Parts: sequence; structure tokens; C-alpha cells
Amino acid sequence: MALFKMRDMGELGHFLGYWVTRNRAKRTISITQDAYVKKLIDCAGLSDANPTTLPLPAGTQLERYTGSPVDFPYARHIGGILYATLATWPDAAYANQHLSQFSSNPGPKHIAGLKSLFRYLWGTLDYGLTYNGLETSAQPVGYSDADWAQNILDWKSISGVVFTLAGAAICWISKKQPTVALSSMEGEYMALSLAV
Repeated sequence: MALFKMRDMGELGHFLGYWVTRNRAKRTISITQDAYVKKLIDCAGLSDANPTTLPLPAGTQLERYTGSPVDFPYARHIGGILYATLATWPDAAYANQHLSQFSSNPGPKHIAGLKSLFRYLWGTLDYGLTYNGLETSAQPVGYSDADWAQNILDWKSISGVVFTLAGAAICWISKKQPTVALSSMEGEYMALSLAV
């Protein structure tokens, strides 16, 4: 068995782009990434943009772009946002999943969608995950849902799954289903199987 030295560096504050805040009086722990996301927004040149309340405009349908390649660091920005959606922004997971399909050849509409997602993150910069110490929230709770054939590229449904514990999400995923669902019920069952 390998041995290694450890030292106590005090209460956790900043770690890998996360800020962890503990409130002993309220029995809560909050995790945020506001500084990390602000850096992403500054890097994208959108710190002066107006915030928006939705990650993508309602009814957004994106298609493959067949025009000339656009000089824009699309994949780098998608990857940066992915780190935030995997850690503290579950509400932006679907938008990031949808936009990431077009990383190989993004067009103007995809870039506009990405900028909309940045504007959403800008408007929700103070959001985070807050876990409480209440006994009523000590049991994990899971949810699953699916759209039905909303992806016009291949008619595959998107599954969404989230598990909560102590008042906040602990695990979530937004993923395209592997096969085409022939009914909304079949899409829901595939989402449920992803949760299990």
C-alpha cells in the first residue's frame, strides 16, 4: 500500500474553478463557478452583452451548416461551458448538448445560439447549487423526462435526468437517445432507463 503525506489546509474555499461556501448557522454548503464563467464570458468578448433568461430561445431548431467554415473558436467555448454545465449549471446542460453537435462546422446560427447561452450564463452568474442539512431532504430523488423526436437532424429524442439530494442536484445528464423513439411513451421509457 502506498503512503503519502497530507496536510490540513483549512476549510475548503476555492478548488478547480469552484467556490465552496459553508454556512454553519444555516447548515448549508453552496458551490458556485461565477469567477470561472465570468472568465469564459470575458474570453468570448460578451461581458457587455445583455443577459437573457433562457439558455436558448424557445423553439430553437438548428440544422447542419454546409457553408464555408467560420473563423470562431466554437469548440473551445463549448468545451469551457461544458465544464460549467457538468459542475454547477444543470439548467444549461440541454443547450450545451444541443450546440455541441455542431462543433465540427458551426455556422452563424450556431454561433448565435452559443452567444445566447453565454448571455444566459451572464444573467445567472450568481446561481449555484446549495445543499442543506435538513433531514427531510436526506433521501435522493430522481427525475427523468424526454422530448419526442424534436431533433430535426435525425428525429432522435433527448433524455434528461436529474437526481437531487439535500435540496440540490447531485447528478444530471442531457443526452440524445441512441435510437428513434416510435412514440412519446417509448422516449420516456428510454429516458427512465438512462436514469436507472
